[in-house]
Amino acid sequence: MAYKETKSFAPSTKGEHFRALVAEYLDTGGKQPVDPVLVAEWAIQKGKLDPPRVDPKRVLAKEISRALRQELHKDAKNRLVRTNHAIRRTQVSEDGAKVQHYLWSSMEKASQEHMEEAFGDRRHQILGDCKQLKTDTDSFNDFHAKRPVPFSANFTEDLEELELSTEYEEPKEEYSEDERDESF
Repeated sequence: MAYKETKSFAPSTKGEHFRALVAEYLDTGGKQPVDPVLVAEWAIQKGKLDPPRVDPKRVLAKEISRALRQELHKDAKNRLVRTNHAIRRTQVSEDGAKVQHYLWSSMEKASQEHMEEAFGDRRHQILGDCKQLKTDTDSFNDFHAKRPVPFSANFTEDLEELELSTEYEEPKEEYSEDERDESF
């Protein structure tokens, strides 16, 4: 079975439109790997994209969410853990469009239900990433690889290794200062 090239259709979604622009950018001399900043500059310069109008509240909300996501603290067992956790909600806007937003709560003040939903959402995201990574790896191995790229979704050993302490205690002295000097 040969690798199938992606067929080009008239773009119907924003993602398809952007992918079509990337293909056109490459067809006109752009290089791989693709730098999205260069594609955006090219598309604006060629009149194929207008710089987006931004809603300042949405931009600030994303920055606030990023700040909450990045906040870490050490727990009672000295583990570095994420302080704030989000659950996803979808609302219908005044114009009928579905809009996703996130509700954040600190681990200390969150309800059990909030944390179960937040952990479940994150686990589901990881599962989706693993499924896509396996599909991509399998396809690459089937059609492009000089040697197979291994894939494993078993992270047990990786997690155990990451949990190993990287802080080392100073070795305890077995000799007094005088005894150590005499032993060398």
